[in-house]
Amino acid sequence: MTTLYRSRMSALLLALFALVAPCPAADPPKKERTSKDYLERGNLFLARDDRAQALADFNKAIELDPKFADAYRSRALLHWQTAVKTRNKEELDKALEDAGEAVKLDPKNALAYRDRGVLQASAGQFDNALADFDEAVKLDPKNASTYALRAGLHLRRGEIDKTLADLTSAIDADPKESTYHVRRAEIYLAKGDQAKALADYTAALGLLPKSATLYVDRARVYAQGKDFAKALADLDEAAWLEPKSPLPLTTRGDVHSVKGDLDKAILDYDEALKLDPRNPSAYLARGNAHVRKRDFDQALADLDAAVKFAPNSPATWLARGHLYREKGDPDRALEDYNQALKLSPNSAFILGARAQAYEKKGDYASAAADYGEAVKGAPKDVLALNNLAWFLATCPEAAQRDGKRAVELAAKACELRGHKEPETLDTLAAAHAEAGSFDEAVKWEKKAVELAPEAQKKQFQERVALYEQKKPYHQPKP
Repeated sequence: MTTLYRSRMSALLLALFALVAPCPAADPPKKERTSKDYLERGNLFLARDDRAQALADFNKAIELDPKFADAYRSRALLHWQTAVKTRNKEELDKALEDAGEAVKLDPKNALAYRDRGVLQASAGQFDNALADFDEAVKLDPKNASTYALRAGLHLRRGEIDKTLADLTSAIDADPKESTYHVRRAEIYLAKGDQAKALADYTAALGLLPKSATLYVDRARVYAQGKDFAKALADLDEAAWLEPKSPLPLTTRGDVHSVKGDLDKAILDYDEALKLDPRNPSAYLARGNAHVRKRDFDQALADLDAAVKFAPNSPATWLARGHLYREKGDPDRALEDYNQALKLSPNSAFILGARAQAYEKKGDYASAAADYGEAVKGAPKDVLALNNLAWFLATCPEAAQRDGKRAVELAAKACELRGHKEPETLDTLAAAHAEAGSFDEAVKWEKKAVELAPEAQKKQFQERVALYEQKKPYHQPKP
């Protein structure tokens, strides 16, 4: 075969191949993205906290469909998150504008009203927020989150019954959400209904059986009801679930302390401090336990540490002030009480503590001023009322005594306690004695004796005898 022949055959084969070979495929047409596509991608970017790209996508979604309510809702959320992070009021205004547009475009959408309600609450527009939550509930009465949000507004207004009703509706709508049970438990506890609080914490634990925090919370309720065995059992479980957390240990120490088992309490605080050597709560609790044991040197070391690690907490200064007062150093006590009052200027409790330090110094005029200021700031505080009444009835300095006013204050304190607290009844008796009403003094002191624990009965009985002799009780001078 000649070279020429081979060359011609190759050319022929190439030509034939060109005829039968497929043509190169053309590029596929690009998918035309819709407003929904941009919304979905924007939500993904928002979840990743890429707010710039999310905003671009939401803007594009709205550009493609200016009546797309969900895009406005998402952009409102983005502006709100930015407002929260940057404290920028303009961003909050943009969020409210977008949320309003979403409601306008989709007036039958419960979530649009719910979302706008959240934003209005953030802006302090609580009446408008409540109206939006009400409308959301009407449109979708089975949405648990709306009830929970509205409950928060009712709680802010002090409407406890409405708060409970909404949390109950939230639980009915979503019984597997533990948060709603916990929030309702907190409200019941604030109302003093320990049984219902326990039921809700137990329900929450049924949903989250490995939650150490919930065991701690329920233990505190058991301890308030003096069911110490169950409280300690819950705290043992919490400590087992979270062996590196000091919280179950400090709380268990608190329960031992309330029981009077101070050595066990101190051991728990020791273990908590091993886990967190800078924990002011553990130092504070252990310091108070040492005060009760009259181990003032160890107590001072602990309370110094509490002040060091929590210098902005009035509780640490207050506790160390108590220690100095117990040690017979009222001047140092006053220094700490003054610092506590700088941090919490309106605290009736701290004012009462400082008044007692003034009494230790024999400065009865300053004590009277503090006791009076405490009642003025907290006219329904039983301790404040009782402290001032006791001072006016029993002060060693005659010029400070006022039996008539003492009776008024003590009677109010007793009424608030339902005439079932021996300490307030003891004060009422002393007030009547100072006012010269000795028959009333004897009556109320005997009632105090009936209700008092054994450790107090002897002291109260001695006062019964004093009043039967037509003599008032006055404290000795320091």
